[in-house]
Amino acid sequence: MFMLNFSSKSLLTPKLKSVPELVIYKSMTDTSKGPMIHYGMANTKTGMYIGEMYARPVKNSFFSVYYPTLFGCKSFKIEKLIVDERGFGYGRKFIDFAKKESMKYGCKGRLNLLASRLYDPENPPHLFYRKMGFTSRFKGKIKYFDECIKNGCQIDWMESFNLPMYLPIKKENRLLKLFNRLKNFIK
Repeated sequence: MFMLNFSSKSLLTPKLKSVPELVIYKSMTDTSKGPMIHYGMANTKTGMYIGEMYARPVKNSFFSVYYPTLFGCKSFKIEKLIVDERGFGYGRKFIDFAKKESMKYGCKGRLNLLASRLYDPENPPHLFYRKMGFTSRFKGKIKYFDECIKNGCQIDWMESFNLPMYLPIKKENRLLKLFNRLKNFIK
């Protein structure tokens, strides 16, 4: 996969020996939530548009549902992720790309999003995000999703409303365990 960065001043592309099959292009856009980075994915062999992702770096507040133990940390928030065809790994490629962008923007690999059935009511993305390693502070929902994945069943319509999810970072999980041990020791 290859990324093109479009700017109003110039188009810079590295010299390629061969053209990759998938490209992700990037542009800045203004939205009601402020400046946002738009990423589009296209197939160079077929010329087909594959999907898009809107994301931006954000700073988590004190009472954030994302990274609840890390006050004031930066994370890369995926505001919208849509692919035209499922089952080809395009969503996974967007998530992998977002992890790299998170590092680039100083977010240390942290990703967060709001899993919603808004764009596809028949196939909500909650199970996909869970398979990608996302979790939530709402542990009952996560347990339910894990059971659905294990048993290969669809999630109930009532269980798939908007759910804040985040991608845990292994290093931070070790710090959390150390903090909990220290807290228990003090008790």
